This record gives sequence, C-alpha cells and structure tokens, in this order.
Amino acid sequence: MTFWIFNENGKLLYHFPFPVGPQALSARDGKLYLADYYHNFIHVTDFKGKWIESFDILGRSRRLEGYYALENGLLERAWGSVPDSQDEKDKDYYMSTMCAVSTIDLAVAMNDGNILIFGEHGEIKRKIESLRGSKYSVSISADSSGAIYVGYTDSEFSGNFVGIYQIREAEISGPFLSGDLGIFESREIYLKDKIANPGANAFDYFDLADIQLRKNNLSQETVEYLRKAVSLKPDFLLALAYLGLTLNKMGDVSEGVALMEKSFPHILCPVLAAEILVHYYRTGNKEKAMFYYRELEAIDGEVEMEFYSEKVTTEEIKRFLGLANQAEPKGS
Repeated sequence: MTFWIFNENGKLLYHFPFPVGPQALSARDGKLYLADYYHNFIHVTDFKGKWIESFDILGRSRRLEGYYALENGLLERAWGSVPDSQDEKDKDYYMSTMCAVSTIDLAVAMNDGNILIFGEHGEIKRKIESLRGSKYSVSISADSSGAIYVGYTDSEFSGNFVGIYQIREAEISGPFLSGDLGIFESREIYLKDKIANPGANAFDYFDLADIQLRKNNLSQETVEYLRKAVSLKPDFLLALAYLGLTLNKMGDVSEGVALMEKSFPHILCPVLAAEILVHYYRTGNKEKAMFYYRELEAIDGEVEMEFYSEKVTTEEIKRFLGLANQAEPKGS
C-alpha cells in the first residue's frame, strides 16, 4: 500500500509506503490514524509516514516487535512467526472501521457491532454495546457535536442493510433509514420536492420512478414519472424500457410489450427479453417467442426462465418451442 498526500489544490506533496491495508483511516491535527485490520492495531503517523505510536485495540498492551519493524522511521512488516499471536477468544474479534470523534477521540467499530471509544493516546474510554446484537458495523462517522452514526448490515459478507443508528453520550437510538430500501427515503423526498418546482430534468423523473419500482410500489404515478422522463428526453431508452415493463405489470400489456420491443434492440436487456418471451408464449406466437428465446440465450448463454419469472418454467417454454428433447449444445 502506498499513500499519496495532496494539498487542497490537488498537487502531490509526497508519498510513502505502508505495510498493511489499512481498513480505514482518519486525518487530524497533522496525524494519520490507520486501522490495521490484520493485527488489531491503530497506527499513528505524520503525513510523511513517520511512525508516532500504535494502539492495541484489543486492550492487551501488545508491542509491535514481531508484527512490524521500524526502518528510517517508517513501519515495515516483520516477516516470520508472530510472537504474541491472538488468543483463541480474540481470533474472531477485530475492527471493521473507525472514525475521528471531536478533537481527540476515536470511535472504532468492531465486527460484532460494538463500538469502542479511544482517547488521544489509545486509552479505552468506554465500550458501547450494539443494539443489533452480532450485526456487522459496515460504516461509521461522527458530526461536529460528537454524535456517532453507525451503519449495520446482517453480516460482514452480506449486502443486506439493517439501518443506521445514532450514538450520543453512550446512548443508542434508531434505526434510521432501516431496511434494504431505507437508503432511498431521503432521495425520494428530495426528488419529489424538486419536481414540484421548475427545473427538474428527465433523470429526476426517472430516478423517482426507479425508487418506486425498487419498493414494488407501482401506481399510475410511476407511469406518469416515466412518461415525463421520456417526453423530456425522447432518446432515453432505459426510461422507455422501464415504462414498458411497468405498463406490462400493471395490465396495459399491448402498449407495454410494444415499448419493450422498441427499446430492446438498443439495450439488449435480458429482463426485457424474458418478459416479451413470456408474453408471446402466453399468446401462442411461436415465431416471436422463438426469436426472444434465442435473444435471451445469446445474452445469458443458457435460458433459465425461473431466474426472471414465476409465471412460467424453462421446461414449459422449451416444450412450446419444440426444444424439450433437443440435446444441449456442446460447451453449454
């Protein structure tokens, strides 16, 4: 890892190597605080990489010898066996991220969701238990008043957003923006305010419709947002495709399919191909169904209708097209 230090005008001032990660970093008062995910240290350097001190976030007063070595004031990895390996109880306990709080403290989010508050020189000031149990703290930040905001997901390797919690004076409140779709709430409010006044563009209307579609909150309002997006930007083919899909789902099949077919050659979207294929299967148009089956096959390599639709199976489509007993092409 190499750090590049720039001034406010983007001019490169200097750079320095660093032996690990870091998982997260904070800058304050001419110092860099670098989170070492691998060995659970926070390393403090100046902006030229010169080592100042390191904190042991496990609170075991471990020394750096064996983990790292100093070479001309810079940290370097010490190769070989680690002399003070983590105890069995610590091996699954590590930091996920961190942020600066006020002018001296650091808030470190651990992988079990708990928050550790450290003083200026690494002393643990308090531990804040997570209301989310063992949920993973994926992000953390603090405002000028010292309030801390922690974002949680279901697990380290999950993208399932749980919510954002506020910590103020060691008290936790929340969640805010909870659930997988909670992150869209403020954006939706902003866009509705924007389109209520002159100056909204096609992308504003499209984004608002997209949020409603993600929430599975289809209505005539969604259709009108998409129509407005297309009217403002007639070559907005993705909005045209969305409009076709939405109309089709809401029962206006004729216009919906026509718009999907109009946009499909330009964006070659497998979702469109699958929806149009289902339509022609249902209406008994084998020629059109075969065309979109081959288009879907060309995009995906293999047609798996179950991935796109609960209305029909791959086997039903193949039987309709006379493909049920054909051998799969070599290499498929």
